[in-house]
Amino acid sequence: MRLCVIWILNFSISLCSIPASFAQEHAHSIDYVSNQRPLAAVLDHCQALADIHSSIEAPLLSQGINKAPVELVLHQANQQTTLQAICHSLEQKVWWYKDEQNNILFTQSAIAPFDRKVSNKIYHSNADRPDEVNRVLAQALKPWLRVPKAGIGYIKQQSQWSASLTEEGHRQFKHLLKILESQRSEIPVLKNTELKRVLPITNPIICTNWSDAVALLQRQLKCSISVNKSLIGVKQQINIPACIPEVLSKHLKKHQVHSAWIGGVLCIGSEPIQTWQHPSMRQSIVIPLGQFTTAEQKRIIEKSKQQIAPAYWQQDGCLMLHLEKSNSCLLLAHQSVITNILGFIEDIDSKPSLP
Repeated sequence: MRLCVIWILNFSISLCSIPASFAQEHAHSIDYVSNQRPLAAVLDHCQALADIHSSIEAPLLSQGINKAPVELVLHQANQQTTLQAICHSLEQKVWWYKDEQNNILFTQSAIAPFDRKVSNKIYHSNADRPDEVNRVLAQALKPWLRVPKAGIGYIKQQSQWSASLTEEGHRQFKHLLKILESQRSEIPVLKNTELKRVLPITNPIICTNWSDAVALLQRQLKCSISVNKSLIGVKQQINIPACIPEVLSKHLKKHQVHSAWIGGVLCIGSEPIQTWQHPSMRQSIVIPLGQFTTAEQKRIIEKSKQQIAPAYWQQDGCLMLHLEKSNSCLLLAHQSVITNILGFIEDIDSKPSLP
């Protein structure tokens, strides 16, 4: 096995600078069943059980989201699992965001929440191919560039960058510019945040609706499960054979549904599954790929994006980019996607030739 050096370069503001909150998040676990209960009741219950103090942005409240039915089962769920399960169950596309004080906001806006004060700063740079770097920065910083009056530009004559961003936007800008200038890979600090091992299905599951399927699946898998609103009330013959968790998605796909394990929860829906953690909360790592040729490196990156959540890369600020200078890959993504990407590359690395 050659894939051995990974550098975790950055956690978002709400994940790295507040270890106390991280400890708080893992100090609680939730066991809870919501069979079409309204969102407001689910949030009240979760707040009573764990440290989840949430608010909902005004446009969502005006849409009546508080009354939206939620179909999920939480099994020893931590904060991230609970929030992913709740957002996935909703009919609307809703992200969750957490600030330094552990406050949760449910939002439909791709703009980084709360921090909206823009200031201009000048940065000196020795980056090669500044036009290419500018394109990468513009894509990676979208959650902050959508803030009114925000923008970045390269001043060629002075080899400087002019950046009008929020405080967190400036922090992200400096960090990404440093990565693109140095393109270094170092020893990993990556931890798998998935919860306890999921049990196999030992008895076939046979029913005619997804609400019953959730209860039957949870009884055997002993994990958290969330079903999107689009499947509730749908009548169909569901027949899932005895299997291990790793192949469950293949059996669910035969029923014309999508599924994925994200943040410790099995998400089932009629559309491709994605994480509902806000785009501005993604992490960044540099993955060394020097054991492969340049052509192989590019193929691996493209195959990784196709195999691991292909719809995911359309989100603001999420990307997987080849760094030719250092024979590596810049990955901006959420924890669950990073874990899957690393597993996919490690599997490729263990084989005598590329698939």
